[in-house]
Amino acid sequence: MAGYKNRSPYLQYIVLTKPLEPTVEFPDEYSIEPGLAGVAYHAAIDDSRRLIFVGDNDRVKSYEWGNTESIHEDPFPVHTLDSGGAKGPMIMLPNGSLARAGKGGASVFDIQMLPTHGPDGDAIIGNTIQEFDTWRDEDDEIERSSGSLPSSHIKFFDQPNFEPHLWQPLVSTPSTVLCAEKAGKTGVFECIGIDLETGKTVSHYLGHGDEISAFSISPSDPQLFLTACGDGFVRLFDLRRPLPAVTLDACGLKEGCEAAALVMPDGIPTVFTGTGKSEQIKLWDVRARACVYELSTGNNAVESLAWDSHNNCLYAATQCSYMDRLGNHHDYRYAKIPKSQRSDTDID
Repeated sequence: MAGYKNRSPYLQYIVLTKPLEPTVEFPDEYSIEPGLAGVAYHAAIDDSRRLIFVGDNDRVKSYEWGNTESIHEDPFPVHTLDSGGAKGPMIMLPNGSLARAGKGGASVFDIQMLPTHGPDGDAIIGNTIQEFDTWRDEDDEIERSSGSLPSSHIKFFDQPNFEPHLWQPLVSTPSTVLCAEKAGKTGVFECIGIDLETGKTVSHYLGHGDEISAFSISPSDPQLFLTACGDGFVRLFDLRRPLPAVTLDACGLKEGCEAAALVMPDGIPTVFTGTGKSEQIKLWDVRARACVYELSTGNNAVESLAWDSHNNCLYAATQCSYMDRLGNHHDYRYAKIPKSQRSDTDID
């Protein structure tokens, strides 16, 4: 979110194209305020076409971040999609199509066959929208294409009212997705696997005491997946079993666990967990079922975690709870750093 009182959509990303060294600076950041009418909460990446898809409740826009030779300084607008009733998360399917979750199904867009905004990035796709129901202050920055309609639809045959708020394709069978629904709709904390080719539920995973806040998988072991949960626990599942193989108390029963990442450095099963209230990241040894060390995020609540396996590097998306919508800070906690961890420049 960006703009006055965070009313505008905002996309920020980094492109990891070079090996990292422990002493180098943070990778270059790129950003854009998409031409959407609402705040964008969902995104997906198409690596093969170098596209980033970002969507609000009504439309999805794609931006090309670069070509075979270089990274664009400003991402280039390519597509606009009319997602209709599908307002949930998005994933790329094995055939290169984009799927967006909705109630009882998903809308599918055949990206290769859809019209684009042209070589200048300003051609209208579909009809021209004259008026928007928007909170944005800069109406002239909203792109007015109605967008391309879905190429097809997937129906959840045995889950007609299920509306995923999270989903994650499996490594071994990318057409099967792990799905979780907001508990407020049903009062049940479901975690299921849905085969998007048949539209049928193929698995159920039990044991969650609150809403699932994140999924994580590791290509190194495609039979495992991890869930972070609002009850403060992370659970490691074997796809072949309905109950968790390992459960870790990430928060000491004090808060919900917002983020988790399953990683395999040197083949060692390892879990990172991130929390909001505690403002920290923990590293867990799965085999010992113990926390190895903690990382402070410095007055920032952890929203999500991502692992760069090529460089053994962890990235954390965080949010400062001590800043209001106008950018004013308040109630900061000052760090108490042990003398043994201070550099010479920190000591007066």
